[in-house]
Amino acid sequence: MLPILPDIAPLLSQKYNIDVSMYDPAFLSKTIFARINASGSSSEQAYKKLISENNEEGESLISCLSNSYSEFFRDPLLFSYLSSVVLPILINRLQGKSFRELRIWIPGCAAGQEPFSIAMILLDLTAQSPCSFRIFATDRLSSEVAKAKKGIFDTDLVGNIPQKYLRRFFSRHQTSYQTLPELQSAVDFSDHDLLSETQISPSESIFGGFDLILCCNILFYYRPSVRKGIIDNLVKALAHGGYLATDAPSANLLAHDRRFEPVLSEAGLFRKKTQGTP
Repeated sequence: MLPILPDIAPLLSQKYNIDVSMYDPAFLSKTIFARINASGSSSEQAYKKLISENNEEGESLISCLSNSYSEFFRDPLLFSYLSSVVLPILINRLQGKSFRELRIWIPGCAAGQEPFSIAMILLDLTAQSPCSFRIFATDRLSSEVAKAKKGIFDTDLVGNIPQKYLRRFFSRHQTSYQTLPELQSAVDFSDHDLLSETQISPSESIFGGFDLILCCNILFYYRPSVRKGIIDNLVKALAHGGYLATDAPSANLLAHDRRFEPVLSEAGLFRKKTQGTP
């Protein structure tokens, strides 16, 4: 099952209730090797013994497998296109429809950098063209959701934020920045597992129907078969004509998926075809 430590999978399953077979093999091996080195284990077998006896190291490994790294405005090309083209299109599409809100979902939200980035853009755009919107941001880790709800970021994490947004949406403290209420209240954070067999979208969203889903930071950790299953659920959660942004490996799948048409394929951005579109 693994290029290294083939018996670690049943150990993690039995002791920590983690199914490692869902992960991409290269990512899995790289993560385990990193923990072997970080723990100071002298060999692979020594590391196996360590995680069988030391819950703290086992939890560290699981945390690394649930990688939650993100950045503000992480992909400049994607965010520039969303800001200048996609979001204005979606806002214009809803003008005069008071019964309809713009709905966005960001799974794998980590500490909130990506949803806050989208929220800053939307708050800026809707100040000129009023439009009701909701941003749903989810993560499988409750600890990451808790961080996101606090909205506190060290100064070295805000370098990608344009100064006009930094001044408007954050308050400066000695070694950190705090999201102001206008920005914090623009995002609904909650727990959701993309691998759930019972929930296609976050329960807070009620029915899905998303105009935009950003799933850029998580799918490449999984095996292609698992990745495809997640994409199938995202398709169900998308409104017809809705947009999906994803990572490079998943973009290769979408490029051959007849349910989508490319919008900005180099940035992993696709649009779900409307009903009746061949």
